[in-house]
Parts: sequence; structure tokens; C-alpha cells
Amino acid sequence: MNQGPFDAEIAAAFPTADVDDTSIRLTMVGEGSLPSWFGVTDLATASIGTAGRMLGRLLPLDGDRPPEVIVDRRLASHWFLRTLRPLAWELPPTWDSIAGIYEAKDGWIRLHTNAPHHRRITLAVLDREADRNAVAEAVARWDAEALETAIVDAGGCAAMLRSLNDWARHPQGSAVAAEPLIIWNEHGASRKPLNKGISIA
Repeated sequence: MNQGPFDAEIAAAFPTADVDDTSIRLTMVGEGSLPSWFGVTDLATASIGTAGRMLGRLLPLDGDRPPEVIVDRRLASHWFLRTLRPLAWELPPTWDSIAGIYEAKDGWIRLHTNAPHHRRITLAVLDREADRNAVAEAVARWDAEALETAIVDAGGCAAMLRSLNDWARHPQGSAVAAEPLIIWNEHGASRKPLNKGISIA
């Protein structure tokens, strides 16, 4: 059986998944990975493989031969990258023209300005117009963490780039590390909502 590095975490989050169930064979095929610092493709293949095993339990066995789950690393990567393919139109730019990574006095910071109010707040904190060069010049005068704090406190969105060790020592990094990979909560059935005759034209 070929297990991915995230099988233990998925098993902890989904106790009934039984990723060690040898009656359902899991085979990884293909090559390639998403360009990422983290093992995104490993997560993709492990997740899809685990889901495949669960589906395999619902299928009748062909004689005594157990079902087999085959996960293609390249296809799994594509599913985790983007699955929307517009027809006869083009997707808008993924990022706002001001969004991105900038060099500060003592490090680097990512400015998130896709939301209009985040863009307004960031430009207000930097006291600049919506010009990338002007923003870069202003950011270069700030310490990265001080700018992150100023933007977030004003209701904006920014993140200082930290090493893995620095992130592990950060209070938010410690809080995230203490959480499981997946949190699963089951709720009872809810009442059917009343139909009040609202229509959308």
C-alpha cells in the first residue's frame, strides 16, 4: 500500500476512514507536483486516495478481488490548482494591481488588497495613491511587522513574511499548530425552512 504523508492526520480527523484498510488497495501513479513550499500535491493525493477508499467500501466486490483506488499525482495537482475553465469569456485578474509582496526595511510583507476596503485601508495607512511604485517606496520605509500591525489594526489585511521557525514561535502559529488538520462536527437534522414565496428575477 502506498500511503501519503498526510494519512495519519486524515485518520485522526476521520476515525472511520480507516486509511490502513488493506482490503482496498491504493496506488499512486504519475509524476509532478504543484510549485509550493509545502507538500500540496501530497495532500491532494492523500485526500483523494482516502476519499476513494471510503467510496470503495460502498462498491460490491468483484468476486474475492478487493477494489483498487488509483490516484494520478498530476491530475490530483490540477484539481487542487484550478478547475474553472471559462467558455467564451476570460477570468478577471487573480490579484489586484497593488496586491503582492513588497520589501520593507527589515524584511518582506504581503499586502492583500483584492477587497476594495482592504485596498483603501492599505493605501490610507501608507498615505499613497494606487500606484505600485509609490506603494513600494512607502513600504520600504516601514519595518515589516510594524506595517503589518498598522494595516491590520486599521481593518486591512497584510502579512509579514516569516520563516517557518519564526512562524512556529508566533502566537498565531502556535495556535494553528495546536489545531487538528481537519475539524469534523456532526449536527442533527435541521428543520426545513419555510417557503415564504420569495422569488429572484
